[in-house]
Amino acid sequence: MSDEIPLKRIPGITHDQIHRLSGHWITSVQQLVGIASTTNGVGSLAQILALDEHAAREMIEQARGLLDPDERIHLSSPADTSRYGLGAAQPPKPDD
Repeated sequence: MSDEIPLKRIPGITHDQIHRLSGHWITSVQQLVGIASTTNGVGSLAQILALDEHAAREMIEQARGLLDPDERIHLSSPADTSRYGLGAAQPPKPDD
């Protein structure tokens, strides 16, 4: 993977949108693209950015264009978090 690309490199992104994203701990192009490929990721990003989903998708495509091809493929593929509850840690085993 390459170094993280700052959000300000996305064509057309505003300072306010960067501020909104950083308030949700999204600080790089890689994070934005990765979140976009999660369930309802585009919808969530659209809300954070105060954009409609079409405009959010356009911004995400601009961001994807900044990634090298291998990274673009890797980050655009949804991660399987079904075994991890919230995706942060393995859920506890049920009591027998």
